[in-house]
Amino acid sequence: MAVDDLKYHECMQLTSQFKFCPNAFRVDLYRGCDFGCKYCFANMEAFHETGTGLSMWRSADIGEIRRKFELALETDTESKSVVVELLRHRVPLHCGGMSDPFQKREWDRHLTKQLIEISNKYNYPIQFSTKTAYLPTDYFDILNPKIHAFQVSLMGLDYDYVTKWETNTPRPTDRAEFVQLLRAEGFWCSVRIQPVIEIEPVLKMVEMFEDIPSYYSVEHLHVMADSYVAQQALRDNEIDPNVFTQNGGVLEFKRDIKIKNLEAIMKIANGYGVKVGAADNDLHHMSQSRCCCGTDTIGEDFNEYLKFNSCYLSTGESDIDNIWIPKSNVRRHMNIGKQKPVVYVEDVVKKYLKDNTELIPDEYRENVEKKLFGNYKQRLF
Repeated sequence: MAVDDLKYHECMQLTSQFKFCPNAFRVDLYRGCDFGCKYCFANMEAFHETGTGLSMWRSADIGEIRRKFELALETDTESKSVVVELLRHRVPLHCGGMSDPFQKREWDRHLTKQLIEISNKYNYPIQFSTKTAYLPTDYFDILNPKIHAFQVSLMGLDYDYVTKWETNTPRPTDRAEFVQLLRAEGFWCSVRIQPVIEIEPVLKMVEMFEDIPSYYSVEHLHVMADSYVAQQALRDNEIDPNVFTQNGGVLEFKRDIKIKNLEAIMKIANGYGVKVGAADNDLHHMSQSRCCCGTDTIGEDFNEYLKFNSCYLSTGESDIDNIWIPKSNVRRHMNIGKQKPVVYVEDVVKKYLKDNTELIPDEYRENVEKKLFGNYKQRLF
């Protein structure tokens, strides 16, 4: 068996980001990505087993995905799987969180196309994140604007600037035209400005787009401090190291710089009537909708996005008592070695909010605090 024929299992999962992300139910059809972005953890260097010479690239087991849909939506069989629970609640899927669903391998293997057909069968909502600039006609023939939405990633439109960081992606101007095409075809399509490194190319791009995108989601560069590829790219492009701070093993932009950049983007985008979401974890409260990637603005088929998380709770008043919460054990989705069950709210969300009290603005704290911690004398915020 060829290495690339090995199956990528566990390809539909609740990510460990659910404590702060409303869009954390992900499905990926490929492990590894041939677009080759220097800042991305999913490029070829990142998926190589040191010393073995074996590529870690995989293709998803589409049969496994199909069986999960059948179990969840065609039977009443009891299941302990949180994936089945999420499917039954019709939580929107995010396709492309780990690798691009429309990378070059897709045109040979057609796994994303099969996922689209599955979602059509069950009328199931999916948001696709991609850097492609092209879809074949037979894909458009089966895509449905009611249940299929797009995020197209762009860090700017200047070719020379973008290719300093992206070695094998479609031209940025071609991606911009693809955004226009999707909008003209009736699809909700946001521009995911990710990663923000230099602000001027971003502001120029937002000005040129005018009111075309459905939404903007903004996330600054953050890279593993020990990533040779990313560190070399920073040096090659003479990025001032003083703009970064180290948070654990991650290098990220200083908070005041991120806020300044986000406000500049919002000023232009809002002038054209387009909302902006703050995808940096520490700035979620600045998002102009309840979900930093805009899932809450797509349409009623996407309304069951996850709400018990810091992003949703920090962006408006919440009827917390009526927020749906998964009941299944989420231990396996948290990379936790313990064998005991891990409860979604009690063991994860509460702890995260306790450790990050500054994420909830003052005006929403009392409401969140009362629900999470009751009327205890000792407050955690």
